[in-house]
Amino acid sequence: MLPCQKAPGSDGFLPELYQSFPHTLMQRLLEVFLEAHGSGILPPTMREEEICMLLKSSGDESETAGYRPLKMINSDMKILCKVLASRVAIHMPYLVHKDQCDFIPDHCTGMNLWRLSGILSEVQYQEEEITLVAIDLEKAFVTVDWGYLLEVLRVMGFEP
Repeated sequence: MLPCQKAPGSDGFLPELYQSFPHTLMQRLLEVFLEAHGSGILPPTMREEEICMLLKSSGDESETAGYRPLKMINSDMKILCKVLASRVAIHMPYLVHKDQCDFIPDHCTGMNLWRLSGILSEVQYQEEEITLVAIDLEKAFVTVDWGYLLEVLRVMGFEP
């Protein structure tokens, strides 16, 4: 389930609450999830969230880039996200290219560096020029075209 000693959700509940009363709370939570699945609508309280801006450890208070957003979601929603993530994780090897390294278990950045080194060794004695492009996707989560992403998921069989 959720790790203990973490911040509460936007509802104020700590993960320890669910672990203290599992039979009572988890049965009711399952009923809520099943009802939401049947109707296609989550309860309003599960859709509530709060966003706080936290100063990075090396951040400058006067600069926007010195802060990072923290989204606090309802504890029930955290549990639902954890369940869904564990189910989607099974399919990740078929959805994510082997060269994708970040956030994918068992995918190693070192392998891409090794591959790049091999390519550079191969082309260093060739007459033609090559171009190497490195893309920094640090802020990629902000620039995602969500319509496109949702369409890709739909085509791959992940309906809402």
